[in-house]
Parts: sequence; C-alpha cells; structure tokens
Amino acid sequence: MNHTLTVKTLAEAATIYIPKDQPGMRIIACLSDENYFLAEDEKTYKQHNIDYEDVDLDHDKFFKLQLMDNKTPFTNKVEK
Repeated sequence: MNHTLTVKTLAEAATIYIPKDQPGMRIIACLSDENYFLAEDEKTYKQHNIDYEDVDLDHDKFFKLQLMDNKTPFTNKVEK
C-alpha cells in the first residue's frame, strides 16, 4: 500500500491524530480527493489542513474510539 493510501485509510478510521512532538488534534473531516484531512488542535482549537504526504508514518500516531461493553464489569486488577 502506498503512503497516500495508507494515510487516507488511517485518517478515515481515526478520531485523533498526534504528530511527533506536537499536541494531539481531533480529525474533523477527510478530503480524500484533495489528499488531506482537516484536524483541530486540542489546545488552541485552531484548524489545520494536514496533507497526506506530510504525515510521518514512522512517528505520528492515529487513534480511534472503540465501543466498550458497558454491561460487563471493568476491573483494573492485574492478574498474576
């Protein structure tokens, strides 16, 4: 898979984008025909156009939200 397609796929599935050594950004929209996604800085609320080619796949991170089962008890216990 080429770089652009990989970033497109990640950005479309993710909620948060965190460039290396920078604050996280909430992904607002993917404009795949124009090869960028729109993200909003979590601290300043400034919006940024992130070109797919500017994403460093070795260091930048994408995160997605995942539905949790709220009917199953959650525990922080570490099993030994």
